Amino acid sequence: MDLSKDAVPVAYEIATGLGAGLDLYLVRELACPDNDGVSLGAVVSGNIPVLNDGMLQEYPIGKPRLGEETRRQQQVLDTQEQALRGDRPRPELKGRCVILVDDCLEHGGMVRAAARVLRDQDVARLLIAVPVAPTRVMDELQAISDEIAYIATQEPFLGIDWWYEDARPVPEDEARELLGRIPPDSWTSSLGVVGSGSHLPLPSSPAL
Repeated sequence: MDLSKDAVPVAYEIATGLGAGLDLYLVRELACPDNDGVSLGAVVSGNIPVLNDGMLQEYPIGKPRLGEETRRQQQVLDTQEQALRGDRPRPELKGRCVILVDDCLEHGGMVRAAARVLRDQDVARLLIAVPVAPTRVMDELQAISDEIAYIATQEPFLGIDWWYEDARPVPEDEARELLGRIPPDSWTSSLGVVGSGSHLPLPSSPAL
């Protein structure tokens, strides 16, 4: 499952390689209105808010302003997801092995929010796959996932432009076209995935 539209090409290659399903699991950050560099939480696909209680105590903006920011990000997420998904039905995730995919993770906040919601949906197993990320972020993700898969880590992290020849945002029509190549009913069979240098047997049908 893709955490952003820019992750769709990466997730598509993984899904086709495994013969697994492919879908979206978009996340929008809830930034502090008084400080854009402070994340108060996130909104996950399905309009599920995940709040960072520690940051809310440090930056108490009040429920009205937090509600306004949450609604604003929900609207942005709804618009983006509708543009990418169209009438594609949401998959049933309970009891499935889910692989969360992103093209790069400079910070772990978004994937932590997605993982928290997925755990609440009783997924059988949660894996995180990302080509490159800071070493410290990958260490954090070990604690919230059953397995992580990556190509390289770096500390200090020099950014996505250092790793990709072309780091431009993926156009919506390209992401939509790749998503449409794998139909919603393709989530079948028990497969394996390469993670952290080893081959892992997956007990349930993987869904990306």
